[in-house]
Amino acid sequence: MNKRGLVLLLVLMVALFLFSSLSSAARLPEVGGDTGSWGTVLNDFLNVSLAGNGTIRNNSVNSSMIFDDSITDEDIWNSTNLTLGQRITFSNGVVVDNAVTNLFTVTGNSNITSNLSLGGGITFEKNITLNSGTYQVGYRAPSGGTPSLFFTIPQSSAFAWFINTVQIMTLVTSGTDIVLNLSTTSAGADVLFNVMHTDNSNAASDAGVTIRSGGSLGGNPYLLWGIGPGNSDTYTMGIDNNDVDKLVIAAGNSLSSSRFVTFSSQQGVVTFSANLSANNTAQQGSLRLASSNSLFGYGAATNVTIATTPSGQLSVSRSYHGVLNASSGSFGSSILNINGTYFGLQDGDVVILKPGDSLTNITAVHNYLGGGNLLLAGQANFTMDNNYDRLVLQYDGSYWVELSRSNANS
Repeated sequence: MNKRGLVLLLVLMVALFLFSSLSSAARLPEVGGDTGSWGTVLNDFLNVSLAGNGTIRNNSVNSSMIFDDSITDEDIWNSTNLTLGQRITFSNGVVVDNAVTNLFTVTGNSNITSNLSLGGGITFEKNITLNSGTYQVGYRAPSGGTPSLFFTIPQSSAFAWFINTVQIMTLVTSGTDIVLNLSTTSAGADVLFNVMHTDNSNAASDAGVTIRSGGSLGGNPYLLWGIGPGNSDTYTMGIDNNDVDKLVIAAGNSLSSSRFVTFSSQQGVVTFSANLSANNTAQQGSLRLASSNSLFGYGAATNVTIATTPSGQLSVSRSYHGVLNASSGSFGSSILNINGTYFGLQDGDVVILKPGDSLTNITAVHNYLGGGNLLLAGQANFTMDNNYDRLVLQYDGSYWVELSRSNANS
């Protein structure tokens, strides 16, 4: 066979191969045709995608065979199980990985606009964004800083905690303020803030609460107590950053006014403010100090008048008094008994008496007729007829016992 004949033979063989391939390709049988082979043609067509047991053959369906809207909601119903591979990649780049294991991982931002119920754990490599980015929760690992779980809420909004649909705690942003509220509306229920270290084996196992401001140019760290809404019946305790860091107890919601007690660590001084009323005292153990505006003093004397009913009774309300005559009565200028009007008299109370003015002569009477409660030195009465005279008495629970007297005329 010459060269030309060989080429013609090869062309003929290729043509026969292509014809046989096309003629044997799987197809649907022709209606009214394929006489005697109709079933064979149909089986060849079905065998392309179906196995002998009726299931779909592996790798028989690819993306080019699935058209939009070809799978509807009715095809995947809540009673139908859908089994997928371990990794699902979406066109926007979001990947759901390990979907068939116990760990469910989403790499990408997740926008949840409805409720999400989980029966197990869920891990997000990115943040969870709610309400179109207004609220976020996620994990933050700043460069050189401490990794943290964070919650993002906008200004003038609240982050709330609920137990059985009852709101028990809110984190509120009001303007530039941040407020953590613990509250309940349940009658008889307590609202408590407990800090406890359960270790009892190491002296370094402390439990505490720290309140700090930013520094010497910042604001005041403080605690506030109140009864009911508003600023009435409110007391504040804290460090006044504008007054050499004094520890202050004050009435109202401010440390700068209505101070009751001030502690100065730099000066070593405890001051009981003159804002205290004359009937108030501060008590520490057995030591009772009347309201005062001076260090180690009793403050300026306040005048009291000897009573006419009962005659000769003097009512003291602090530790330093000037005494005035009664306007009438048999003992208008005599002190027969002394009682107290501040929290009740206590053993150890001390009072200093002087004439209320330069024209007043006052006589303290020793145990008048056996029924008075003044026990004076030498059982002798003492008359103060000079503005510089003084009588110092101490209460022992029943009687006022003289400690000293000063007669400026003697």
